Amino acid sequence: MTDAAGQSFQPQRGDYVAIALILAVVYFGLGPAIAFPDRFAWLADAWVQGEWTVAVQGFPDELIPAREDGRYFVAYPPLPAVMLVPLRAAFGASFGSRAACRCFCILAVLIFGGVLARLVQRNIGPTLSKLDWYLWVFALGLGTAVWDSATWAGDWHYAHAVAVSFFLAALQEYFGLRRWWSIGVFIGLAMMARPTVAFTGAFFLLAAFEMPISKQLLRSRVLLIVGPLLAVALLAAYNALRFGDPLDFGYDRMTLRGEGLALMNAYGQFNPIYVPRNLYWFFFAPPAPTSDGAFPYLSYDPHGLSVLIASPMFLLVAVSLWRQGRQRIVWSSLVGIALCLMPLLMYFNTGFAQFGHRFSMDYLPLLLLLAFMGASVTRLSFTRGLLIASILIHAWGLLLVSPSQQTRAWHPSVIEINMNNQTPTPTPDM
Repeated sequence: MTDAAGQSFQPQRGDYVAIALILAVVYFGLGPAIAFPDRFAWLADAWVQGEWTVAVQGFPDELIPAREDGRYFVAYPPLPAVMLVPLRAAFGASFGSRAACRCFCILAVLIFGGVLARLVQRNIGPTLSKLDWYLWVFALGLGTAVWDSATWAGDWHYAHAVAVSFFLAALQEYFGLRRWWSIGVFIGLAMMARPTVAFTGAFFLLAAFEMPISKQLLRSRVLLIVGPLLAVALLAAYNALRFGDPLDFGYDRMTLRGEGLALMNAYGQFNPIYVPRNLYWFFFAPPAPTSDGAFPYLSYDPHGLSVLIASPMFLLVAVSLWRQGRQRIVWSSLVGIALCLMPLLMYFNTGFAQFGHRFSMDYLPLLLLLAFMGASVTRLSFTRGLLIASILIHAWGLLLVSPSQQTRAWHPSVIEINMNNQTPTPTPDM
């Protein structure tokens, strides 16, 4: 993407404030009035009371039964709950995962604005006018799975928002002062929300040893792994305290129903048999007519929608791989994305319910990096068109299509898994 002006725009404090205010209006003002179970808030409150488990009335969705009747462990990694403890103390018990998720989604977008500025300073990617900087920032906030997470704002979305914020902070540090210990800390924090980010973090490991270095520089690079190792140790200790086994996350005992229960019982949490199914929903699933045939006439299946259809801006990733594939930063990003996709493709859950590909949040920062680099070798008008199209498509999916209009359609020839000839029944609680 070329700019006749030649001089890149450098955002000021007022620009970040404007972005934050606009996103706050969209995220808090246009989100659906759906109350998901707030497991992280329950866990934060339990810790304050000196408990490791939570008490639940009704069906304990996605919780792990404890020895005591009526009490359950929260399955998810703990950092989002840890962060809710001071937030609930400061803002009250009404401040839960829903509000925290939207705040972290805004934070992620603001950090990305800083990443863009540092990329330009390092002559990576195109030069940016003020308009283009705003377009890229809003494309993340309103044209990717970030908007989907902020819209639904359940506890699993909150975990994604925390992880992507810290990973973007690691990228900002890498393209800024490049303190390796700091990068490691950010990756470790992201792992404490979404452990799969550890695979995406291979990008930094490859970057750390991209050239021969002295013993002194080697010592500084080694500091990169301290944060992730500490995260692994803390997660292991957390598991040991809950279940007596540092390697036991308890997911195999998690209470599920509907499709999730059927798949888990048939094939387990991770299985290569899920790969074709997830490939379809992540990258190939098309839109479909609305279930009632009414406006806006086109809908989607909440199992997923191709990330390239939901966010056509990521077509620029292919441009980057084609035109710049020999650059180390490109193939290091590709390795990080591929490693992260390995467990996601073998996972029993597509991310349902969602618009687009929710699990892309685990490697979204590297997709953005590759897309931005690809924009440097495409026409400015083409790049702007893709960014605007991503925002408009998400506005269609998240603002115009009501949940009752979503198309619940299986495609047996492509993704249905045979479970004694019984078609799984989707539930929105997965």
